[in-house]
Amino acid sequence: MKKYGEQGFTLTEMAIVLLISGILTSTFLLALQTYTKKEMVDQTREAITLSNNATFAFQVARGYYPCPANPALGPGDAGYGYADCAAAAVVVGERDIDGDGNNETYLVGAVPFNTFLDMNADGNFNDPVFRNQVLYQDPRSNSMLSTQKYISYGRKHALDKWGNKLTYAVTLSQTDYETVVNGNPRFFDQDAGVLDIVDEQFHADPNDATLLQVRGSANYVIVSHGENGVGAFTKDGALVQNCGLGLTLPEQTAKDIEFALGTPPDETENCDQNDGIFLQGVHSYRKSIYNDDYVEYTVPAGQQLWAFTGSVPNDNGTPDDPDDDFFIPQLANQNSGGIAIGIKNAPPSEKVHVDGDIQAFEVHANQLCDSNGHNCMLPDAIGGELNQMKCPNVGEVVIRIEQNAVTCVNPFANMPANNCPNGAYGISSKTGLLCL
Repeated sequence: MKKYGEQGFTLTEMAIVLLISGILTSTFLLALQTYTKKEMVDQTREAITLSNNATFAFQVARGYYPCPANPALGPGDAGYGYADCAAAAVVVGERDIDGDGNNETYLVGAVPFNTFLDMNADGNFNDPVFRNQVLYQDPRSNSMLSTQKYISYGRKHALDKWGNKLTYAVTLSQTDYETVVNGNPRFFDQDAGVLDIVDEQFHADPNDATLLQVRGSANYVIVSHGENGVGAFTKDGALVQNCGLGLTLPEQTAKDIEFALGTPPDETENCDQNDGIFLQGVHSYRKSIYNDDYVEYTVPAGQQLWAFTGSVPNDNGTPDDPDDDFFIPQLANQNSGGIAIGIKNAPPSEKVHVDGDIQAFEVHANQLCDSNGHNCMLPDAIGGELNQMKCPNVGEVVIRIEQNAVTCVNPFANMPANNCPNGAYGISSKTGLLCL
């Protein structure tokens, strides 16, 4: 009887199969991990962008940016997700807008997602600003946009993909925190931002790291504090990690990094609340420059130096008759400071400061003064519109103008009185009556 050996794999063959399977599995798991991380990053960036757009849409609809929401509130708390000016942290920013010697302030908190969804506070979270096709001009790009782009915004977009609330910082003067300033209604100034955005070179070279054309001019910023959540609050309002010592790293990162004592400065720049600087830098897992935050910000679009502001009527032809008037277009300077013409070594001391002569077809000014700002002449005086530019008595004529008033005389007051025979008369400006 013939016996046959039992068919099967040798131990060597099994080892090779297991090795190949292990390589394939590890490669697959690594690819899956990379894909999952990318999805989380992409969705976090989407949440930041949509919250950014919603903030801008709110300003278009209301005329100001909303205050931040209280980050320490949870879903069951009153006011959760609503703008709350009183609950926001007030921090000194990077610019002195009003020239009083003190930098202006900004507010910090969470993205006010319920305020975006219920813009008119009527309890309806389906407000028109997110649903209607309304065109408006976007000053950030000077292009026509539509609020239809915000239709997909929802509560989930106030959180990053690690489940933490997005931080929202906004210039105080551009919110409704103060509706009246010095007795006057506050107006929205898109150029009054006080936040600065810097790159990863900031702590190495603070003077050359800003990403803005005008340092400290960002209006607001929205931040995800990344995977480790340093400085972030959870959905339920709990602080993930304090913005200070004792940084906890993500598990997969901690295996490869040993931190020096303390938290890397790049990682705390977006949560320290001791200045108006936010860092939008390249992500790094190096111990001294660790940074895993995601940041978006808004700055005003560049403006032209002059802008058309309307027209004023010119009283042409019959006085006080608007039917024959024509309109003169008006241009206004958009510069926040003064304009110097012919001045090189000093800033302008007036809105328009000219050193030299101006040739113009027409000049509109409140006063015309000498180079020292003295001996001023009122334009209305030159045009004869003021009462002091009119002779007070009948028969008088103007002989000179000084001190914004005319000097008048009666040309016949000192003429000799002569009588001529009937039918013979004449007049001389020197001798008076001439008998011919």
